[in-house]
Amino acid sequence: MPPSTAARDVTPGDREYPARIAALDAPPARLSIAGAPLDANRVHVAIVGTRGPSASAEAFAAELAASCVAAGAVVVSGGATGIDAAAHTGALDACGPTVSVLGTGRHHVYPVEHRGLYDRIAESGGTLVWPFAPRARALPANFTRRNRILVALADVVVVVQAPARSGALNAARHARLLGRPVWAVLAAPWETSFAGSARLIEHGATPLTTVAHFLRSVGLTRDTILPLSAPKRSRPPPAKLARNAGNGGASEYFRERTPDEERIVEAIGERTLHVDEVIRITGRSSGWVLSALLTLALAGVLVEGPEGFYRRLTDL
Repeated sequence: MPPSTAARDVTPGDREYPARIAALDAPPARLSIAGAPLDANRVHVAIVGTRGPSASAEAFAAELAASCVAAGAVVVSGGATGIDAAAHTGALDACGPTVSVLGTGRHHVYPVEHRGLYDRIAESGGTLVWPFAPRARALPANFTRRNRILVALADVVVVVQAPARSGALNAARHARLLGRPVWAVLAAPWETSFAGSARLIEHGATPLTTVAHFLRSVGLTRDTILPLSAPKRSRPPPAKLARNAGNGGASEYFRERTPDEERIVEAIGERTLHVDEVIRITGRSSGWVLSALLTLALAGVLVEGPEGFYRRLTDL
């Protein structure tokens, strides 16, 4: 089911088709848009990061977004759990506009628990953008493809927290290809969950040390900078840290898995299971199982292949 807000389709040449996306090589033949038209005259700040952030990184993303919109910017992100959702929510709570570029067609909501967030964005002066056909489902490849669109809309990209394997690093790669400045939030050297962020800085990303310095550097000179607070909620430490079977490095810890997701991981074990068998084992609906399998695939826990079959990617 799509978000409640009605969407409209635009094609290159339409007045509402964003010029920044039209300038891409092979831009999407059609975009679906809900909410306010995109405002090309405002600075757009993309805020991205891990789906399993630390509590302090999540709070920082929200408050950075709030400070950006208070200074007159538009916050852009991808609608995912973790840093993306925190950025959208921070902008909304500060009564500012935010744009979510989604990895599905407009007939699908992913993740399903963000339906209310997407409705709130569209109904509060923000914008939802679907760069895929209306019935396109949530597939891993779509989330890397949408990153190019997300980055194209932005004037600058901020990576708040990225582990060694993270979709946010893909967004940063697109930023470099499109000539967008990349900033990354500093972290202590022993914080392995920021390993990808540290690598970005090593390869030329600008360290984000203070919100005030960042806003001045991107041309947002208004003095309204919201104070950073302590994390608003604590997050239990992960019970397990996934390991990348290919390189032995730390992978992204997505979040605490639900009991049903644990059943999926345990059921698959060392085997390769078809989605129909996973549905039979869990007793859940096909829609729920497909969403859970995608979630686990994006977390680096499962991998699909051949089509419809899943196996464990990591040594848990």
